Amino acid sequence: MFTTWYAATEEDVGALLDEELSTSVLHLDRVGELELLALGEVLGIEYAPRLLCEEPVVLGIDPGFLRALGAVTRPADVAAAWHARAEHLGDRSVAEVLEVLSSMRSFVAAARAGVLSRPF
Repeated sequence: MFTTWYAATEEDVGALLDEELSTSVLHLDRVGELELLALGEVLGIEYAPRLLCEEPVVLGIDPGFLRALGAVTRPADVAAAWHARAEHLGDRSVAEVLEVLSSMRSFVAAARAGVLSRPF
């Protein structure tokens, strides 16, 4: 399982599906929807993406979740809590989870317009 995030908005779904979207991309290896739900719990905000397309699945990540992710002030603590809460992250070290969290935070900071997600 993995998820790919795109720096894009709902208006970009068609271009994404047609593979004509030129934007920043973040591949989240071994991070699926269950792991993102667990991260939302750790951040204190519901991870509730909007279903924008059913086949293939394209989700719009809630701006509140993205703001909460960007506002993390103690990433090592959040990574440790996320590691403990997300069952499928258990085969990674907390340091590896911190790397994933840091890459997500950097991506969100750069993707000002929004984030679309394609879980696989």
